[in-house]
Amino acid sequence: MTVTITVTAVNDAPSFLAGGDQTVREDAGPQTVAGWATAISGGPSNESSQTLTFHILSNTNPALFAAAPTVSRPTGSLIYTPAPNSHGSAVITLALRDNGGTLHGGLDISQVHTVTLTVTSVNDPPVFTPGGHQTVLEDAGPQVVSAWASGISAGPADEAGQGLSFEVTGNTNPGLFSLLPQIDPATGDLRYTPAPDANGSATLTVRLRDDGGTVDGGQDVSASHTITLTVLPVNDAPSFSPGKNQVVLEDAGPQVVAGWAGNITVGPPNEAQQSPAFEITGNSNPSLFAEPPQVDPVTGDLTFTSAPDAAGTATIRLRLVDDGGIEHGGQDASAEYAFTITVQPVPDAGALVLTPSSLSVLENVPGASVATISIVDPDPGDIHFIQVSDPRFEIVAGELRLKSGLFLNHNAEPSVPLTLTVIEAFGLQWEEHLIITVRGNNPWQNADLRWDVNADGIVTPLDVLVAIVAYNLGGARPLPYPPPSPPTAFLDVNGDTWHTPLDIVAVINHINRRLDLAAGEGESAAVNQDPIPATGDISELDHPPQYAALPHVAPAAVAQPQPRGAVGETAWNTAQPVPEQNAGRTKAAPQPEPVAPNAASVFDGDALADDIASILDDLAAHVNDAWSKYDDPFAQSR
Repeated sequence: MTVTITVTAVNDAPSFLAGGDQTVREDAGPQTVAGWATAISGGPSNESSQTLTFHILSNTNPALFAAAPTVSRPTGSLIYTPAPNSHGSAVITLALRDNGGTLHGGLDISQVHTVTLTVTSVNDPPVFTPGGHQTVLEDAGPQVVSAWASGISAGPADEAGQGLSFEVTGNTNPGLFSLLPQIDPATGDLRYTPAPDANGSATLTVRLRDDGGTVDGGQDVSASHTITLTVLPVNDAPSFSPGKNQVVLEDAGPQVVAGWAGNITVGPPNEAQQSPAFEITGNSNPSLFAEPPQVDPVTGDLTFTSAPDAAGTATIRLRLVDDGGIEHGGQDASAEYAFTITVQPVPDAGALVLTPSSLSVLENVPGASVATISIVDPDPGDIHFIQVSDPRFEIVAGELRLKSGLFLNHNAEPSVPLTLTVIEAFGLQWEEHLIITVRGNNPWQNADLRWDVNADGIVTPLDVLVAIVAYNLGGARPLPYPPPSPPTAFLDVNGDTWHTPLDIVAVINHINRRLDLAAGEGESAAVNQDPIPATGDISELDHPPQYAALPHVAPAAVAQPQPRGAVGETAWNTAQPVPEQNAGRTKAAPQPEPVAPNAASVFDGDALADDIASILDDLAAHVNDAWSKYDDPFAQSR
């Protein structure tokens, strides 16, 4: 009998040898551990045709992987990819499975193996997003640029607890800052303070650092970024220290106050190339100056010249300016300062103005006016006192005049010197020297040649005859004023307002004196063209002459000459009893009689020569008699 024994196949379990645990660095990327599984077998040889597959039975940390671990067949390579920025460990359980099945108790899976995959931590670099370049003005003060840095991160979430700090390096112009730029890692604020009066640009390098370290190739700093900080120039105001108020005297001339302005500067050293200038911005009294105030920007000297005769106070305002401009809010002018310049008054001599400027006065007019007086004085409000050197004169209500009742005589004083002394309230004293001409006011006297009685332009015996005839017709008498008609004979030779033998003697004496002079000098006896002496000389009357050879003239009563009355009276003197100085008695002066229109015409022309001798003979005796009775009648008339 045949017995068939059938041996049914029973699947044998596959097998393999597992490799060791694996360790890689964070972010190491895809991993392939070649031949990690070895001795891979589906069973005995009769099962060699079976298909084998590795199965991951479990994974304790699947998040650790971006690509889960697998083992390839037939190579046995362990393949996996750690997840980015992940670290830690995962225990992987795996087995090898074939396709032989499990019929009749077969085994299609190998023994279970475990492998631990470790991803070690590696520090990721921190990151941030920088802001833009910055521009500010000079002297802008502390600057804060909020959230200049954004997206600040220490790395992946697993590094969130790391400490961060910004590093500012590579500053190309650290002198631009009094507080160097810095960035707050929490807020991203950029902070810096430009140095005073500094301008320019600085390029900075900025990066972010964490405290994760560099183990296993970690990175603890971010990428570097550059930033440019620009400080634009802004003109600083110039400055100076003003000097004191000034006080000068009137008319002191050009003034220089050395170094009046001190500490003159256009600004900080970086503006030293600028040009300064002082600018007068206000002058409350410009008329006070001939040359207005100026200040030299180099020396600080204050210069000015007051106007002639000006006094007062001016408030001056000034400032210092430079040429730095005002761009970006710059200042090209200093603060404005005020000071005063006081010109103290000094008394100035004024000037007298007399109207008329040519001074004269009519003779024999009591209280006659000479001129009106005014004073031109450059000192406003000055008070003046005027002293008159001659006590006969006075100034009343601006009028220079003779005092009441006083008058002048041309023959006695053809001119009067007068000094007016002006005393000002400030104590200044000055003088005006005047000459007052005494103008003849006697219609009975020849103003051109007083001895020329008949007004023919020469002095001859005919003038004596005319005077004698007039005397014989009317005797000694006052001459009427004004004359009844323009006189044709000037009978008042000695100017006493009377016609007396003294007038006749004055002509005779003048003729004899001129004849004596001519004879002594070997000249002709002609006495014509004889001008009146400039001083009104009447010295020939000072002593009674002796004319013993002259015939006697019948005596007539002679009235003593009296001063002329006021202008406008019908006669200069009325007939009043005239005291005889030596006899102690009085006699009445004769009444005025009209004078013949031409006294010389009473003589017959053919008989004139025969009559001269007898007339002169009688005249001499009468004149001698007159001089014996009156000491000096002419003196009385003055």
